Amino acid sequence: MRFLMEDIDSVWNILCSDAKSGHLQGTARRLLNPEGCCPVYAGVRSSDLSRIIFFNVGKENLPSRNRFSQTRAMEVYSGKIPGDNSYAVCLILRDKSFSDLFSVLAVDIVSEIQDEPGEKAAVKRFVRRINTWISFFEKFGNSGLTPEKVRGLYGELWFIRQYLLSSKDRYKKIRGWTGPDGTPHDFQFGKTAFEVKTTATKKPWKVKISNEIQLDDSGIENLFLYHLALREIEGGAPTLPDLVDEILDNLKYTPEIRGYLLDMLLKAGYMEAQKDHYIHKGFIIYEENFYRICDGFPRLTGKDLPEGTGDINYSVSLASAGSFITEKEKIDNILGKLSNDI
Repeated sequence: MRFLMEDIDSVWNILCSDAKSGHLQGTARRLLNPEGCCPVYAGVRSSDLSRIIFFNVGKENLPSRNRFSQTRAMEVYSGKIPGDNSYAVCLILRDKSFSDLFSVLAVDIVSEIQDEPGEKAAVKRFVRRINTWISFFEKFGNSGLTPEKVRGLYGELWFIRQYLLSSKDRYKKIRGWTGPDGTPHDFQFGKTAFEVKTTATKKPWKVKISNEIQLDDSGIENLFLYHLALREIEGGAPTLPDLVDEILDNLKYTPEIRGYLLDMLLKAGYMEAQKDHYIHKGFIIYEENFYRICDGFPRLTGKDLPEGTGDINYSVSLASAGSFITEKEKIDNILGKLSNDI
């Protein structure tokens, strides 16, 4: 059974009416996934009409509260339900400006755990997904991605589409996409790493470097800057949602890889419910290059900074880095030999 946004909106309205009626004390609840291994309920507390999501599990599999990150948007409770003999993780909406996203979260949870083989696996998936959502609430809120962030995410997904998606060991390679976790480089494969940069301006292209670590190849055998020159088109060109849908459709028979990608998309600030923000502007790629980062490449690293300085950002003009361009055949060869390193 697929649970849809219109279903959860209807449930919230019914529960709110029940809670307002005055005939109920405590919390009005409605089961969302009758076929799931772990019951998920939507609830509305009669005292203040707060929306709640209940994830019921056995006491032996109940995750501790400290496994969840902190957030201002909602309260997380893990334990015995007052007046009941059951145990659950309760997500209680604090900030009503997040009501729409809270509904999306409820639908997402039902979707994410419905195919898990048992309670223990479902709990593990639930904890990981909720922490991803908490990170999203704190970093992005209701605003969605900025145009610069959209271009950056498009570039990272284009790298996955072009160079990782068709690999025989694509699960290992796609897990190399770690940029949304805040790692030094967008893609990390053992001692090989790639930093992705996009521009939407005319030549000469300049790329922004956010710190002294991003182009530091210390301890890395192969570090590359992958640059995409994009042209933004209003209508008629592939959009960010188009690229996301294409990749996810390609992974529909590999749920573990697909789940990882969905987690990273959310950490990057992209979610399906906000795709209408991004459907009007598409991208045409009119040039792409790989630059090997090594001695002589124009960059700043920690060893270049005077003592006491840090938190730097700067730009690199790629017009001065032409001698570092690496042929795609060599990149394919390096990526093809990664299996033993990851």
